[in-house]
Amino acid sequence: MTKITSLGYTFKEVDGKYQLCLGEIKKEGFSKGFYNGFGGKVGDKIKDETVESGLVREAMEEFSITLREFSKKAIVNFYSQDKTNPDVTTHVFFVKSWLGSPSESEEIKPEWFDLDKIPYDKMWASDKYWLSDILKLSFDDYFKKSDIMIYDILSDPKDWNMVISVKRYGTDHNNVMEIPLSN
Repeated sequence: MTKITSLGYTFKEVDGKYQLCLGEIKKEGFSKGFYNGFGGKVGDKIKDETVESGLVREAMEEFSITLREFSKKAIVNFYSQDKTNPDVTTHVFFVKSWLGSPSESEEIKPEWFDLDKIPYDKMWASDKYWLSDILKLSFDDYFKKSDIMIYDILSDPKDWNMVISVKRYGTDHNNVMEIPLSN
């Protein structure tokens, strides 16, 4: 069964440039020390939770912020090499407006990064493909667009951080693009 998750990325404008808030994951386990947005499993705490309400809940739990304006920008399907259905489907949202200030929680420690200084080397290997692909778009216009990109990430089943292939396509499943892998 596919696990459904939500993932939020918070942005602010400073001196005419955007910054992205990422959190360093503090919990023990395979994610410790990695940077990511806020988010998590949908429906693991609240029955019939939607991806949107899960995002709002996780924003408060992990970053101590109340979301005001956000929009879905991508759906990322994570497959292990031996599966035909995704192991995880993540709904990715960009947050432009919120109340409060991202602050440290038991799980995560927020930090702001200029868009050209995102620490991809301290993130999941697939993030440098799909997240950087989204961020290459004209940023001001992107907040206004309703397009949702879909990414299929194929990983080695023995090492989820070993990316085998990345495909991107629009919501109509046309214009499939294989994103070249780099070291």
